[in-house]
Amino acid sequence: MKGEEFRWERGAAVILLLVGVALAMWAAATQAGTYDEVTFLGVGRYLWHTGDFGIQHTRFHPPLMYYVNSIFLELGPGRWDLGLDAQRHFTYFAGQGYMYRGGQSPDAVLLLARYPFILLFVLLGAIVYRWARDVFTPGGALLSLSLYVLSPTLLAHASIAGNDFLLTVTYTSTLFLLWKALRRGGVFLWLGVGMLLGLTMLTKATGMVLWGVIPLLMLWSWWLARHTAWPRALSWKDLLGQGIGVAGVAVFTLMAGYGFYSLPAMTQETRPHRWVDRLVGWLGEGVRMQVYSWVEHPIPGYRYVTMLKRQFRHVAQGHEAYLLGRRSLHGWWYFFPVSMSIKTPLGTLVLWVGGWALALRGLWADVRARRWNTWAWVVWWAVPVMAVLGPAMMGNANMGVRLVLPIYPFLFLFAGAVGDWAYARRGRLLGVGIVVALVACSVFSQAPRYLSYVNEAWGGPENGWRYVGDSNYDWGQGLKELKAYLDAHDIHHVYLAYFGGELPEERGIHYTWLPCHPVRGVVAISVTYLQGLYLEDPSCYAWLRSYTPVARVGHTIWVYDLR
Repeated sequence: MKGEEFRWERGAAVILLLVGVALAMWAAATQAGTYDEVTFLGVGRYLWHTGDFGIQHTRFHPPLMYYVNSIFLELGPGRWDLGLDAQRHFTYFAGQGYMYRGGQSPDAVLLLARYPFILLFVLLGAIVYRWARDVFTPGGALLSLSLYVLSPTLLAHASIAGNDFLLTVTYTSTLFLLWKALRRGGVFLWLGVGMLLGLTMLTKATGMVLWGVIPLLMLWSWWLARHTAWPRALSWKDLLGQGIGVAGVAVFTLMAGYGFYSLPAMTQETRPHRWVDRLVGWLGEGVRMQVYSWVEHPIPGYRYVTMLKRQFRHVAQGHEAYLLGRRSLHGWWYFFPVSMSIKTPLGTLVLWVGGWALALRGLWADVRARRWNTWAWVVWWAVPVMAVLGPAMMGNANMGVRLVLPIYPFLFLFAGAVGDWAYARRGRLLGVGIVVALVACSVFSQAPRYLSYVNEAWGGPENGWRYVGDSNYDWGQGLKELKAYLDAHDIHHVYLAYFGGELPEERGIHYTWLPCHPVRGVVAISVTYLQGLYLEDPSCYAWLRSYTPVARVGHTIWVYDLR
């Protein structure tokens, strides 16, 4: 009987993962290149072949995401230097070279870049299922996995070649392997934790939060072990040694990701260094030159440090954001909770709340009985959520829920508590199943346009432009649908204001860029520009708002007939 239940459970998990792959592939094959995605294409090839980490791309982000999106591109017919311009410079939109000059169709290039992320989607789903299974019954684990594969936000970013989903994979994988290492022990598990920590740092600046999360969870597990609420005894001396080992492996992995590329913190071009002159200049020229030679020595990882400084400055300065019909440079503290409530299926929201409620009920029961059982998994999943969500809510960069994407797997894990609670009773399980079915209906009805997903309480995707923008709604993914619409209606020329990384002319669209004054003809404009984002004059296209569009292509590009 147990064997049959085991096979049924594993079979259901495999089917769910296959459904998720199909949904992600649907989006990957139909949605055009998004704004950031096109700038990232093929950069890894350039880094592999040149070792030049001084390009603009690595000043903004670590290189792992560039490597991953280039894995299958490297096997294609295009040369590695397609991103170079006529002056042999690697430009910010170098990815356009790989899309349009590589001897393949733009769609083929996009798919090759997106395939690795879809494979990682399967890997992360397996981790979510396995972690939930460590804590819950099969009902809880399958519920967590169901919500994972039916998450429009995760599907949206798993089907494009970007760093947000990759960070979600490395962040969750690091903590899952840490969970295993602390529960089982073993050199290889600890080595894996160090490598994954390094890979997380190589993915995005946000990965730095793990330097606080990992010690905190190790200390928490040690405390639980002292109260016999952990599977094995833990010694603080052993944990200290293992922590140092993890840090060492992580730093080595980080250096390897940069090809052990070194950059002097100070160079001969910056001489004289005023602080050096003030400190040792009075000791003579020989001493001063010796100190110069020390501080001008190449420092491994210095490029990573300069990237962090740039990212932290960006977060402090702010970024254009849109929420509930308002624009802001500095955002709002409630941006992420509100955006998530708009872009998450209603059934998923209900199960999230239910999971948290059951977790709190379990904690209260443990407090009354002086036990620690529920505390273990609640803290293990809550800390990673708060470590990402807290700083994001305090920062000024409200570019979209993608910035807090790493918290999603942990929210699905919490929701698994509802499935665990319902598993013992058929009536409860039926109710949970109905909620999941409603989630599936909501997601399928808007597939494959997951980036513009908006739940029914907010009016669906047709009204999403009123509440969210940028990567929460329109990131340039509708260009292919615009081309199909123009062909279907025999429209040969348009006035176009397109927000995205692709080149409309390479998609066969004949257009004139839409000016800031009224025109006569067919007009197509991205919702992002209608909202006034990323324009020198936010009111540039305000004149269009008095007209009614004849079509809303993919919800994100509006077409007007002003002839």
